Amino acid sequence: IRPLADWALHHLKRYPPGLLEQLDWTEQLERLSGPRSPQRFRLKRLLDLVLACSALPVLAVLLLLSRLSTKFALIQSPCAGIDGQLFAQWRFGGSRWLERTGLAALPQVLNVLRGEMSLVGPRPVSPDQQKHLRDLDQSFDLRLLIKPGMTGWGRISGPAPLEVDALRWELGRDLYYLARGSAALDLWILFRAACSLLAKCLMGLLQWR
Repeated sequence: IRPLADWALHHLKRYPPGLLEQLDWTEQLERLSGPRSPQRFRLKRLLDLVLACSALPVLAVLLLLSRLSTKFALIQSPCAGIDGQLFAQWRFGGSRWLERTGLAALPQVLNVLRGEMSLVGPRPVSPDQQKHLRDLDQSFDLRLLIKPGMTGWGRISGPAPLEVDALRWELGRDLYYLARGSAALDLWILFRAACSLLAKCLMGLLQWR
């Protein structure tokens, strides 16, 4: 199992959940323990704080607009965090333009600063969604080993092939991040996410005009 898993990690950049199911829980944690190491956690937290603070000016402008306009508002919803701890996830609602550009999720920077989320991590989900995912595959609980992220390897590495289960495909990408997460990978993911966000904003401005 281990050589096959190592091959998938190296060549596919994902960890097929079916391989984990053949390991006991202790072995699963051993395979996916990288991002939870103290050194990795401190470096990741430092990166989160520095980059999240750099996004505050843009967020401040949008928050001001939300006060002056009725077209969009700041809303919060329950979210399952690290180790299943619940927190209130912030985002903008009521604006199709912000949704199309990807800026609707920018208030999650506040969750990052509070230590509830990270810039990079698995997709944040509600407690009900987490229960549904767990019913589909218990491996989805492994995503709770680290904080959910504003973006992640499972979202920027391309869509799943049409013939496979998209949820389990993204899970495999998230498990890869749990096994091989690093500061360098975080920066690459953030660069890809920033390019995608910029492209969406430009397209949104053209459509708005």
